[in-house]
Amino acid sequence: MYAFTYYLNNTACIIIMLLILRLHLKSLDKTITARVFTFLIVSVILYFIFDLCCGLLENDVWHKGQMLSTIFNLGFFFSSYLIGYFAFMYSECEINNTWMFNNKKLYLSFIPTLILIVLTFLTLKFRFFFYIDINGEYIKGPHYFLVLLFVYGYLLLIGIKNFILYFNKKYYLKKEILLSLSSFVIFPLIFGIIQAFHTGISIICLGTTISLVQVFISMQNKRITIDSLTKLNNRDKLMQHLDSKINNVINNDIYFVMIDIDNLKHINDTFGHVEGDRAIKTIADILKQSCGHYTCMLARYAGDEFSIVFEGSLESVEKLKNDIYTNLKVYQELTNGKYNLEVSLGYSRYDRFKMKNIVELIASADAELYKEKARKKKHK
Repeated sequence: MYAFTYYLNNTACIIIMLLILRLHLKSLDKTITARVFTFLIVSVILYFIFDLCCGLLENDVWHKGQMLSTIFNLGFFFSSYLIGYFAFMYSECEINNTWMFNNKKLYLSFIPTLILIVLTFLTLKFRFFFYIDINGEYIKGPHYFLVLLFVYGYLLLIGIKNFILYFNKKYYLKKEILLSLSSFVIFPLIFGIIQAFHTGISIICLGTTISLVQVFISMQNKRITIDSLTKLNNRDKLMQHLDSKINNVINNDIYFVMIDIDNLKHINDTFGHVEGDRAIKTIADILKQSCGHYTCMLARYAGDEFSIVFEGSLESVEKLKNDIYTNLKVYQELTNGKYNLEVSLGYSRYDRFKMKNIVELIASADAELYKEKARKKKHK
């Protein structure tokens, strides 16, 4: 019976992981986040394969040879270390930690994993974590708890850290992926601990697969709704959010804010489109910084235009406007760049009695934007 569950559960999970890997590789995403997720999936597949092999040996489906059992258990331990490490790395990539782009720090982050790998090799002689007796039987060593502490320590760190960041306004654009990562630990942790003490059964593969499918779905949703250049919400996501707000929010005023980069054509013509893209990303970062303290949704509307769906009073939307201009001015003073980055901003409050639909709200905000542009030109 146990042998059948090992075979059925692990085989099904391997097939699911291979399908996810295939879909992930077809996405043509070459970012470091995508590469780390690839390594994570491959590590999980290897783990399932070695877990299956160890389970078949444990349940006497295969002949228990000392050498074969040793090889399969080494593979099981090594792949579990890699899962912990790459899961942690993927989490760090998703929250855009800058240390990920420092090779020295990347190498340092791998040291705990490397130490555990070395100790596992030494286990063959000193029996730290496990040993295989002359009959091919797997027996836990006195320091096996260190393996659990390492692997599940990484998973707990991921869960706790992302759960805390979920409530940080700085990461309001990443709430979906943070929630997915914070819950990533639940099923592998529960099922893994059960399997660690009852090696005759195979259920950790189910918990790990559920968690990774959840993370993959979150990634796909992000790809569909996130602008590739700025990493902001895209226009489709914006429209879904705006439609939901004007149809469901009763007590708060809803403002639609339009923002346009004034001199992007000049930047493109003078410095090239690569520099123009860099200018767009800079404005996006300034807007993210400005929006972090408000109840709002920021998106790239099109080209050099950005939009904000804002909930609050007239005074608070004016404060947001001033914050955007102030943060842009501070950036200019700090960088002293080769060109000035300037934006114009217009907004309109949704009036459910005068406006028939979203189109009228957007048109009203757009009209205010061009009035702002005209005023700026007049005073130059």
